[in-house]
Amino acid sequence: MERRLEGKNALITGGSRGISQPSASGGCEIVGRQRQVMHGLRVALAGERHVIDSEWVKILFRLFDRKVRLRLWGYRPEVICLVKAADKERFLITVPATNRAIWIPPQEGIALNETIEAAAHRCLEVEVGLTGQSVQFRRSTWVGKRRLPRERWGERDLEYSLRRIDQPHSMIGKGYYAALIFADDSVRLCPNAAEIHCCEWVSGEQFLARIGGNVPDKRQIIRVAWQRLVSAYATTKTPH
Repeated sequence: MERRLEGKNALITGGSRGISQPSASGGCEIVGRQRQVMHGLRVALAGERHVIDSEWVKILFRLFDRKVRLRLWGYRPEVICLVKAADKERFLITVPATNRAIWIPPQEGIALNETIEAAAHRCLEVEVGLTGQSVQFRRSTWVGKRRLPRERWGERDLEYSLRRIDQPHSMIGKGYYAALIFADDSVRLCPNAAEIHCCEWVSGEQFLARIGGNVPDKRQIIRVAWQRLVSAYATTKTPH
C-alpha cells in the first residue's frame, strides 16, 4: 500500500515508519533541514540537562557538608583553637574584649567555602598574631551545637539561614569544631585589641580551671574539645 502526500512529493510506504528518499530535490532539502533541526534540539536539550544535573549534584553535595546544614538551621559554624606549645605542656588562653570576666581559647567563625584548617590559621593570625612557620595544624574534630540565649539571637547576620524566611533572626546558635594546633611559644603574641583583651600561655591544669568561668553549656563544649583532641593526643604519646 502506498500513497503520495500532496504538495510534498514524498513517498510514504505502508508498513514503514520512516520517510523514504523524496523524489524531488526540494523534498530532499526540506528533510535535510528537518533532520538538522531535530539533531540540534537533541544536542541542546542534552546539554541543558547536563547543566541542570551538574547544578543539582553541587547542591546535594553541599548538603552533606555539616557547615552548610548548620547555616541552614541558623547555627554559625565556628572553630575553637586549642593551641599547644610545640615542646611544652603549655596552652594558649585568651580573655575576649567583649567579656573580660571569662577565659576562652581563640575561636573564630568558619566562612562558607573555608576549611576548618584555613579558619583556624586565620583565627590565630587575626586574634593573636600567630602566623606562618610559627603554627602547625595537627587535626580537627566536630564537637557539638549550642543554642544561644534568646537575647543573643540575631547578634550576627547568617548567610543562607532558612530562618530568614519567616523569623526576625537568622542566627540562633553556634556549631563548634575544634582544632589542635602546635605553636612556637617563643613568638611574641600580638592580641588584636578589637577582639582580645589579653592572652597568655598556661599549664593544662590552669587552662581547665580558667574555662570554669564560662556558662555551663559553653564550658562543656570546650571540655569536650579538650578531651577529643588534647587528652586523645596525650594518650597516643603514652608508651604501652
